Amino acid sequence: MIVTTVCADTATVRELRHRLTQALQEWGAQDIADVAELLAAELLANAVQHALHTDSGCARVTLTARQDRWGLRVEVADPDPNPPVMRHAAADDEGGRGLALVDALADRWGVTERANGKTVWFSLAPALACTAA
Repeated sequence: MIVTTVCADTATVRELRHRLTQALQEWGAQDIADVAELLAAELLANAVQHALHTDSGCARVTLTARQDRWGLRVEVADPDPNPPVMRHAAADDEGGRGLALVDALADRWGVTERANGKTVWFSLAPALACTAA
């Protein structure tokens, strides 16, 4: 399991995504690494954006990832209590596709309210090897 909490700033997404990438390599989870990194980056970008709009001097963003026999669960927590809203982005919109990606690629995802914000999470089952008959 990894748990990393940092002050939200412009380098947060890159730093935390790098930590996740290292953990996935250590866990031998290459089969789901690309999707996990993409979805984590989307959630982290949203968390940083919302954390930077809070009143605190150091708005904290936390990445938690753990793997077990059922797959990978990644959680991103931020201090904004407002739940994320899935948008329907137009072709020329610069943003608004993050949750749609999470919804399309994750096996499950959701939001957990906390006393000091929220946690958005997703889970991915390990890829199954295909065998020829």
